Formats: sequence, structure tokens, C-alpha cells
Amino acid sequence: MMTATGFLRMLLWPLACCLAMLALVANIVAADAQVPPAGGPVAESDRQFLLQAAASGLYELEVARLAELRAINPMVKAYAAMLALHQTALNDDVKNLAATRGLVLPDGPDRERRDVIEALAALPPGVFDNRFVQQVGITDHQAEIVVFERASRGLSDAELRAWAVKALQARQQHLAAAQHLPQLVQTMVAAAAALPA
Repeated sequence: MMTATGFLRMLLWPLACCLAMLALVANIVAADAQVPPAGGPVAESDRQFLLQAAASGLYELEVARLAELRAINPMVKAYAAMLALHQTALNDDVKNLAATRGLVLPDGPDRERRDVIEALAALPPGVFDNRFVQQVGITDHQAEIVVFERASRGLSDAELRAWAVKALQARQQHLAAAQHLPQLVQTMVAAAAALPA
């Protein structure tokens, strides 16, 4: 039979791991050096990538903030907080990259992503956590990784390529964290069920 102390350790350990991951990601963002801005005209593929990255980043930030408010599982909340923190820094990078190139960025997610946010917001709390992790944490990050891998190899602007690599690494970390969340949540549920009534 599990003691209360053992249960608390089992409950808090995954949360501590999530918080450590959040600190690691924050350190990675802070440690990245800024590459000097490129001059000259912007290639169409580079422009399209920046617009897509901006819309994607605004979506991820908005949906992460929604999850911080709606999630009931503390590990899902911690994951959402990590996404929001990291995406805020990446969005600031995109704004700076666009400004130095004279580009105007969208002011919010596109209609398709707005529909995803609205659908998630309409879910009951018990369903929200799992759907958020599956949709945003896994499905969306898998799709974004493909886009950012292509950009990290194919953009003509060296500064944008460097930023795409940085953002790609962040998305890979987000995906890996999301893939572990369901297992950690199941462990917590099992531990709670094992406690005497």
C-alpha cells in the first residue's frame, strides 16, 4: 500500500520534470545569439515562410494561453505555460525579422486555426486536456516540424534559416514533451486510484 508521502512524491515528480523542462527551454531561448539582420529584397519563399511562421506562432500562443486557463491536469497546465513562454520569445523574433525586412505580419491566427481554438474552447474540462495534447502538442507540432525542416534547408536568407533551425528545435522539444504527457497523466491517475479511500 502506498503512503501519502509516496503518493505525493509520485504526483510531484512529473510536475517537477515539466518545470525543469520549462526552465531548460527558457535558457535555450535566452542563450541564442541574435544574427545581424540581412539587407536587400526578400525572396517570395522567405516572405511566405515568415507569414506562415507568424500565423502559426500566434495560434500556438493563443491556444497555449487557453490551455493554461482551461486545463485541469497540472502537467498539461505546465506544458501550456512552457509553450506560451517559448512561443512569446519566438513571436518576438518573427516580429523583429519581419520589421527589418519591411514585412507586415498577420495580427492573429488564420481562420482554420481560429476554428481549432474555438473547437477546443467548447470542450468540457475533462475532455479538453487530452484533445489539447493530441491536437496542439502532437498533431500540430508534427506538421510544423515538416515546414520548419524544409525552411531550415531551403530559405535563401541566412538569418531566416538560422531562426528556422532555432524554432525547429523548439518544436521538436514541444513534440517530445507532448508525447510523454499521456503516459505521465496515466501514472498520476493510477497512483491516485491506488490510494485507500
